[in-house]
Parts: sequence; structure tokens; C-alpha cells
Amino acid sequence: MAELDRRAVLGLTACLAACPREVAARPGDAQLAYPDVPLAIDDMPAGGLRLLMLRGKPVFVRRLDAPQLARRRAEESHGQPRPNDEWVVRSGICTHAGCDLAAGLGPRGGLGCPCHGSQFDERGAVVRGPATRPLREPRHLIANGKLTLLESAGS
Repeated sequence: MAELDRRAVLGLTACLAACPREVAARPGDAQLAYPDVPLAIDDMPAGGLRLLMLRGKPVFVRRLDAPQLARRRAEESHGQPRPNDEWVVRSGICTHAGCDLAAGLGPRGGLGCPCHGSQFDERGAVVRGPATRPLREPRHLIANGKLTLLESAGS
């Protein structure tokens, strides 16, 4: 019986170690970003999502599609466009326990946490806990089709 318990524990440990890596966006799929160095983002299609790695930490950049943009404008600016409002830049670290988030695990193309199940919408708002705070917005500038994550963005 002890051998069966040992095997079950080893199998579960192997699954837990492998599952988040298979579900989460992998650093190998990410584009490296450096503080204060502009990155071209104007080639992203509407609805596109890109994973950046800034000092080893994930940052997601999203270009909202037409329905997402209309929803954002209705909720945040009374339907009026604002400069660069089609872009959303958010930390890829869950505000609950600090796990790396995965794309496609949240509603409406949002982000999800493979560790404890928190879900965030396409703008980083909490849709389902245990997280209670929205995703952090790193300090950044968007100009001329380029995103610059500022020096303090990764700290």
C-alpha cells in the first residue's frame, strides 16, 4: 500500500509541475522587452495579444477589437475616443498570489491564473477570484506605433 501512495504522490507532483507550463504562455513564445526601448506594436491586428518579457516578468499587450473598444469607451470615457485607447498594457502577474498568467483562460479573451483560478477580462479587471485587485498597468508610453515600457515598469 505504501508503494501505491508513493506512486500517486509522485504522479500528482509531476502533473502539478508540468500543467501550468503547458497552459501558461511560455517565456520562449514571448518577445523580449527592455526598459525605455521602443517596440513596434502597430502590426498587431485588432483583438491581438502579445506577451512581452521585461526583466523576466510577463507583460501582456492587447489591441482591442471593435466590440471591446466600444465597451471600453462606453465604460471609461462616455463613448468618446481617447489617444491610444485601443491598447491595453497589463502585468502578466496575478494579483492574488503572484503566479504568471496565461492567455485564453479568462472570459472575452482575457487572462487566467493556472494556480488558483482567478480570471481577468481583456482590460485586466477581475472577473472571478480569489484575486480582488485588477492587473497592474506598467508605466508605459505609446507613440507612433511603438510601445515603450518605462524604466520603473518592471519593478
